Amino acid sequence: MDKIFEMIGSLLEKIGLDPSLAQYVFYGAIGLVVLLVLIIVICCVSAGKKKKAKALKVEEKPVEVEVKEEKVEEEVKVEEKTEEETPVVEEKPVEEVPTVEEKPVPVKKPRKAPAKKVVEPKVEEKPVEEKVEETPVVEEKSTPAKRTLGKFAISQDGPNFRYRLKASNGELLVVSELYTSEKACRTGIETIKKNAETAKVEIVEDKHGLFSFRIMTKQGRCLATSANYKTKARALSASESFKKFVVTERIELEEAADHFEVEEFTKEINPEEKGKYKVSAVNDGYIYQLVASNGRVIATSQVYKSDASCKEGLEKFRAIAYEGTFFIFKDKNNKYQFKLYNKQKRLVLAGEVYDSKDRVYSVIESIKRFAKLAEVVEEKEVA
Repeated sequence: MDKIFEMIGSLLEKIGLDPSLAQYVFYGAIGLVVLLVLIIVICCVSAGKKKKAKALKVEEKPVEVEVKEEKVEEEVKVEEKTEEETPVVEEKPVEEVPTVEEKPVPVKKPRKAPAKKVVEPKVEEKPVEEKVEETPVVEEKSTPAKRTLGKFAISQDGPNFRYRLKASNGELLVVSELYTSEKACRTGIETIKKNAETAKVEIVEDKHGLFSFRIMTKQGRCLATSANYKTKARALSASESFKKFVVTERIELEEAADHFEVEEFTKEINPEEKGKYKVSAVNDGYIYQLVASNGRVIATSQVYKSDASCKEGLEKFRAIAYEGTFFIFKDKNNKYQFKLYNKQKRLVLAGEVYDSKDRVYSVIESIKRFAKLAEVVEEKEVA
């Protein structure tokens, strides 16, 4: 290789170029040779393909001609046969006439072609498919209608407002707590709709054997309470209906006289020291109960997570029993119940259900008499 480079270098010197370019000139020459060889090969390959293509075309054309000629010959043969057979029919006696009738039978075979036209009516079946598609459209329209059944009814109870959630058949499902304005009541509706999936549903049984459910937030705030039911199963069923109808968008204003009468308790009662609070452990936490001087339980708190939070709630109740407001409600079954609200109109205590208003008055008076000065006693379990 070195000799080749020296020869190329000497040639470059004679031409007047730099001898160091000998290597580049050598490899460049080789590259040009390779490129020329590739071009020649490609041209030869493409030329060969064109020749093959032309040869194939030439071979295919005579085949078509031969086929056509064969068909023509067949047709001529058929015509010749028919021409030869027809005079034979004329010369033969009448007995051979049936043979003439048998030969047209193959002619009737082409009449099967119209039978294929029967497929055309299948095109007319498309409108039937369109009708089938229309039926689900009607069903889909009915589905959203079901979602909008039920309603929230806002009513004014004295100076305050509350909402009631009703099922599609008018059954009362839950009643909200009090709100100071209609706007605040509407905000409460949005709150319960947002918390419906995560809120805790508590089933409560009173000492009369009646059941109800409460909608509680994670923070322990009561958003709404239900009507009273004779069985726990009925209360559970109503709580499921609540989850179904709470998504409704219908909100209407109406009077609440057909379901509730509301009365505020305003009588002043002087406190006494004879009552007591019982703090007890239950399965889910702790509760406190206010007991009158005769040993009768007159108020029971909600469940608290710890003993400390229960006692803290007890001390708040002491003050709210005098600073808050007691309301007496009459439901559609002519039953009476009291509820205690704080200054912010939030529910603090819901009493038992009684048959008479006087009985509710008596219980509220006992609460006001013993709540403030009652001593605290701890018990291991609820009696």
